[in-house]
Amino acid sequence: MKTETLYRHRPVGLTETLTDAFGIEIYYSTDLLQAIFYAGKSSKSWWFYRFRTLDDMLKRIYDTVDLYVNRQNEKIAEKEKSKELQRDFKASDYYQIGDIVVNSWGYEQTNVDYYQVVEVLNKKIRVKAISAKIAESTGNSMSAMLTPIKDSFLEDNERNNYLLSLKAEYNYTKQIICKICNPESFYYFHKWDGTPDYCSWYY
Repeated sequence: MKTETLYRHRPVGLTETLTDAFGIEIYYSTDLLQAIFYAGKSSKSWWFYRFRTLDDMLKRIYDTVDLYVNRQNEKIAEKEKSKELQRDFKASDYYQIGDIVVNSWGYEQTNVDYYQVVEVLNKKIRVKAISAKIAESTGNSMSAMLTPIKDSFLEDNERNNYLLSLKAEYNYTKQIICKICNPESFYYFHKWDGTPDYCSWYY
């Protein structure tokens, strides 16, 4: 496979080069007191400045290098942490047979489908579709609040029977949560929280 050469513009007069990890490349001139900073896999510079003093220029260069390197090291650490988390978690830590999963989907209307967990594997769960009932009215003839009917399984076909992959990850508060990897991009499978779900339709 041919690798495309990364082109980075070197302004006239910047004859000196400083490189570091993570694709860092700096072109500069101690005479002109100018420097341009590149990093990563981008051909677009982070900055291109003229400085008042050599100390100002060097400080800006090394501060940016430290900032970028630290940021990349943090990303690497997060990836390793996520890999360890994914390797160690088990589906049985989050799901039991009989648990309810809800799938909310749709564009112009909100569809709600309920599924019941019938098998718990290592990092996957098998679910089958179950019936739903209207729990309460919304006061609108084209919407309602639904709840599932446990053990009321629908016809066993491909659309009503899913093997769902699970993924453990950290949320924004750094707590561990378990997400369902949706079989379709427009689906939103998640564990039912026990409260009625809004659905709507058009005649």
